[in-house]
Order: sequence, then structure tokens, then C-alpha cells
Amino acid sequence: MRLCINPNCNSQNLDITELCQQCGCELLIDRTYAVKRLLSDKSGFGTIYEVEDANQHPKE
Repeated sequence: MRLCINPNCNSQNLDITELCQQCGCELLIDRTYAVKRLLSDKSGFGTIYEVEDANQHPKE
């Protein structure tokens, strides 16, 4: 699943989706990285996410 990082959305989308199905925001950062899950939003400096290189996984 790909997580939308729009602070007003945060919906989960299928791995093959490039735009959030809820809000329409792009799901790839720099057309490369897909956000998989939230790791922490308690650091005080920002939000930390787990990402994966979307180009390393072939699309179905």
C-alpha cells in the first residue's frame, strides 16, 4: 500500500496507483519514492515515514 502524505488525507492506496484515490495528490516523491507507512510524528522536527524506491518494483 502507498500512503498519501497530504496532511488532510493520509489515505492508503494500491501500490500501482500514482495519484491518491481520495484527494488526487501525487503518491511518488521525486517520481521515485513511495511512502509505505508513518514511522513517527512525535520528533518535534517533522514527520518520519518509511519509503521504498518505486522504480525497484515492476508495475503489474
